[in-house]
Amino acid sequence: MVFKARREALILFMGDCLVLTASLWSALALRSLEIPSGELLLLHISPFSIIGLVWLFVFFIFDLYAKQTVIAKRRLPQLIIRAQALNLFLSIIFFYFIPYFIVTPKTILFLDISFVTILMYIWRRVIVEAVPRGRVESAVILSDKPEGEELTRELETNSKYGIRILPASILETGNAQKLSFVILDLSNTSYDDAFKNFYSLLVAGVRFVDISEFYEDIFDRVPLSYVDEQWFLKHISNRPKELYDVIKRLLDIAIAVPLAVATLILFPFISLFIFMFDGSPITILQERVGWRGHTFVMYKFRTMEQNDVALNAERSRNRVTRFGALLRKLRVDELLQLWSVLKGDLSLIGPRPELPSGVELYVREIPFYNARLLIKPGLSGWAQLYHDNHPHHAAAVDATREKLSYDLYYIKNRSIWLDIKIALKTIKTLFLTAGI
Repeated sequence: MVFKARREALILFMGDCLVLTASLWSALALRSLEIPSGELLLLHISPFSIIGLVWLFVFFIFDLYAKQTVIAKRRLPQLIIRAQALNLFLSIIFFYFIPYFIVTPKTILFLDISFVTILMYIWRRVIVEAVPRGRVESAVILSDKPEGEELTRELETNSKYGIRILPASILETGNAQKLSFVILDLSNTSYDDAFKNFYSLLVAGVRFVDISEFYEDIFDRVPLSYVDEQWFLKHISNRPKELYDVIKRLLDIAIAVPLAVATLILFPFISLFIFMFDGSPITILQERVGWRGHTFVMYKFRTMEQNDVALNAERSRNRVTRFGALLRKLRVDELLQLWSVLKGDLSLIGPRPELPSGVELYVREIPFYNARLLIKPGLSGWAQLYHDNHPHHAAAVDATREKLSYDLYYIKNRSIWLDIKIALKTIKTLFLTAGI
């Protein structure tokens, strides 16, 4: 599955390169109402090659090379439009504020970006769907848990995977030639009697895949129904990744120092406007739970009428202030947390820290919730970017349980590369002012 995902990403990337080339040629042809000459192409190919690389990078941070799940396909038009809005903004800066190239292609730029938008959608929704997938494989999913049903729906409704789901009864008929692999919980001892029959299928060429790993590969989160003590012993070690931890701390300091210093100039203005529109206090202090359950004080600019600490019905009556709504939209209410990063209480990337009352509730209601305390919390994390039903510190146990599946994915797979990916996508989120 990982190989297929990488192959799909490579195909999408190569197709996008062709789309960029075809769009520029089409823009030049439409602008001059004739086939572009070699001289005209040479004049534009250099600046548009540079800006094209920037556009491809923007496509990456907008998840346009991620696995094309059913959800991703539904979001495709929105993602392309948002990516192109940012690309247009960057292109205007490039052409009109960097006096290096002799062209300032007002009409051609807008024609080009219009062609790219249209052709990208056609390429990804029509042409890619028509590309042969190769041999369709057949699989059986042995699961009585919700994640098994979710996985079945995803594979049946998305032809990208090239997998046809067969009923489990086929295992009893002996028609192994119709089966490519079986997806099951390999740690489940209830299959002990069936493992002998599974061995005969293995000899016949049938592959056996652990459902937990397969689910994680598809959805980028951990299936909580399959998480137990054995899973933690296998996948998550309490020993720190020494080199990773050192590099991550150095990066935290290297990035947080200039950001904290650069934003200091904003603090007097933010404080003045908060006082003018919403009164005092200007800032709030919140106790949060950090690494290994240690509590620390986190500072924020006040955005609500009262200190935002309630996990009950009182929170619904604690409204966002007039100026606080703008601060939240622009994400500047979080700037004071950069000083928590410098102190070492927070990292730039990691699970968001919760209120002590929330942690107490979730540890009691959600199995293995305290596993997210194995690493230092962060300003932005995997769950904040990909969990659609984010509970925002309210007492939403079900939403928090789902959020934990993303946090465990990050804890298991954390690396510098994954941190960079999260950081880039956080920049995208900040640009869209969608919040985290």
